[in-house]
Amino acid sequence: MRNRVLMKNFLYLTRVMAKDTEMTMPDTGEKAKAYKTLGSLAMFCIMVPCCLVVGFIVYIMTEALIEAGGMTEGVELIIQLMSVFGMIFSVMVLFNVLFFSSDLDHLLPLPVKPGEIVAAKFVNAYIAESVMEFMVLFSGFVGYFIAAGFKPVSVLTALVGVAMLPILPLVYCGIFALLCMAFLSRIKLFRNVDAMTGLVTVIFLGLFLLSFIQMDSININNYIDGLMNHNNMFTAIMGKIFFTVPVFLKALETNNIAYSLLFILLNAVMAGLLFFLGSKQYLRGVY
Repeated sequence: MRNRVLMKNFLYLTRVMAKDTEMTMPDTGEKAKAYKTLGSLAMFCIMVPCCLVVGFIVYIMTEALIEAGGMTEGVELIIQLMSVFGMIFSVMVLFNVLFFSSDLDHLLPLPVKPGEIVAAKFVNAYIAESVMEFMVLFSGFVGYFIAAGFKPVSVLTALVGVAMLPILPLVYCGIFALLCMAFLSRIKLFRNVDAMTGLVTVIFLGLFLLSFIQMDSININNYIDGLMNHNNMFTAIMGKIFFTVPVFLKALETNNIAYSLLFILLNAVMAGLLFFLGSKQYLRGVY
């Protein structure tokens, strides 16, 4: 009974927050036409070409890797890059959604638990922030399967991955926001989050550049050799930070459902950890 009430509160809060965060669009008039035109241009002139390029790059890299004895290293690079960008661009989003949104004055008096508020806000941020990642990941997997062949469990794993790979970077952002606001607000660290985000961006960019610099000569063949031999510093370090990715890649490569289930379980555990911390620390940070 208690779990049913918690789920009901969570679903209700998620629906309400989704409506509150939706941008109101005019139905008629010049503004409506302008919004539709800009939206179409963004989709067909930016996102679609970007997705096609990603799919083609993964296809070319996977074919080259298969010939050299590898398999998933090309799609791994795309996933890790998307994870890094997702984390960088979502840090401030999670801070704002959790602690600086205008709906807090209405939410806090309601008979709902802090963990339910955190869960609902996280789900809405995840949906809003991950649309581009869904499209890019899907395109990358299409390119991978064209080169590597379609296997039933691997295809199902890829579809699960499109939905769940963006979760861990957002969970990290949420945990970072909760801990900063709960424990470090007295020294006003949260006012310097933008500077910290910039520092993290520079670090990730430096690691990515080092993955090129460590080679004798910079060309696609050497880079693919580095990926295949696991000598690429960027993917090696990112594989430890985003630890669900190697499990996902194992499921993709081996067509093994056990690894797919483990990947789902690890994401569920990390999301549960965020919601648990939210239930313990969220109100302290808000107040």
